[in-house]
Amino acid sequence: MAMIIYYSIHTNPLFTQVQRLLDRLNSVMQENLAGVRVVKAFVRGGYEINRFSVANANLTRQTTTVMQILSLLNPLLLLAVNLSILAALWFGGIEVRLGSLTVGALVAFGNYLLLIAQPLQMLGTFVSQLTAGQASAQRITEVLKSEAAVQNRPGARTLATVKGDVAFENVSFSYSGAGEEAVLRNISLTARAGEKVAILGATGAGKSTLVYLIPRYYDSTGGRVTLDGVDVRDLDLIWLRSQIGISMQDTILFSGTIRENIAYGKPAASEAEIVAAARAAQADDFIRSFPNGYDAVVGQRGVNLSGGQKQRLAIARAILIKPKILILDDSTSAVDVETESLIEQAFDRDLQDCTRFIIAQRISTVLNAGASSCWSGARSTASARTVSSSSPTAYTGRSTPRSWGSPCPPQMADLGMPARRRDHDNAARTHAARAYPSRSPLYPPCRRPVRPIWRPNPHRARPRSTRHPCAADGLPAPVQASSHPAFAGADG
Repeated sequence: MAMIIYYSIHTNPLFTQVQRLLDRLNSVMQENLAGVRVVKAFVRGGYEINRFSVANANLTRQTTTVMQILSLLNPLLLLAVNLSILAALWFGGIEVRLGSLTVGALVAFGNYLLLIAQPLQMLGTFVSQLTAGQASAQRITEVLKSEAAVQNRPGARTLATVKGDVAFENVSFSYSGAGEEAVLRNISLTARAGEKVAILGATGAGKSTLVYLIPRYYDSTGGRVTLDGVDVRDLDLIWLRSQIGISMQDTILFSGTIRENIAYGKPAASEAEIVAAARAAQADDFIRSFPNGYDAVVGQRGVNLSGGQKQRLAIARAILIKPKILILDDSTSAVDVETESLIEQAFDRDLQDCTRFIIAQRISTVLNAGASSCWSGARSTASARTVSSSSPTAYTGRSTPRSWGSPCPPQMADLGMPARRRDHDNAARTHAARAYPSRSPLYPPCRRPVRPIWRPNPHRARPRSTRHPCAADGLPAPVQASSHPAFAGADG
């Protein structure tokens, strides 16, 4: 029995390692199957075969080691039983010679030892299975005992009515906790009920992270997010998320029919509601083009649909629940501009009271937004401004404590051009105007953008000539810059 306990204790870590290596092998296989087109496109079949072979060899080696150890258990148990029988016969024979033990008692004792041998063999086989199951159970227990980072606060409540006012009040967020580098820093943003708020910015600026604080996918590490003036952390989590519709950047569809995917958030939806949501998302036409229409089967993760079709189904799924807050996280990136415009018109018609947060990369997506916020920066934004205007306005922030300051038109904000760059360009234009006055009798009107190609240098005895950009078109030759009134005294 001591031998069985010893084996059980010492083989348990080995079986745990086997399970981890098996997970690794399954991960490699899943990645290869899911990304088979990428593997073929980059001709990496040999590399992936080698990667799978390495993972498989590691698993085989570890499994073989465990099996070799366990294969010794049954022979050792039989050896122990046979040695015990031999010892019993040896010492029993001595006792029989001395007359203190009868032959019948000795034979009976030997038979009892033989009867014990078979159960011990079965126990040895059972120990190997028990140890493997214990290692698997430990990993399952780790998952079952893990708690979600976002939980309901004691006394969480619901609101009788929801208007849809959303406010970010000096919100900061870090994925690793309050002491780590902030992804978002001191964000203040207000969206009134029924307003469209567009959020633009560089990749990794934290746009998606910001809006995911509303349904509490994460909790802010600083400041607060409010719904109708109430901190979202004080609201019941299930109730809060039932008021929010989301079309995510990474479109997820489930195996089943198109009808089941659209009605995922509202299983009891009627046929008319499902069709209305599909029409609003401009999905009804392509759905009806399938032989089974709304009963057409969607493959795993929508593998049999195009990117634009998947996005429109995801939008229809979000529209169907009639949310008070709608989050569109770059949800029309695979949709053409005309279809995108029709979807936007459907939103304006059917979701007039819904507060919309639109994350997009294209300016055309957010031209009609009531308020816009444009960010720049790789990881964090420290100086986003409050926006709640009735006309499109874009404000810009960046990851350093200083902000770029003044409001700028959407096209300038989208370019991410800092104020100092704009000032430099304006200075260059002023210099060009001085060097080449557009209405000067010395130069004819220029048909090309004028660019300065010479600047006065007081250290040079004689400045170089300037060449007008239209000189190549056979227009009058340029004059010396020193002869122009704008550079009087430049020769020092």
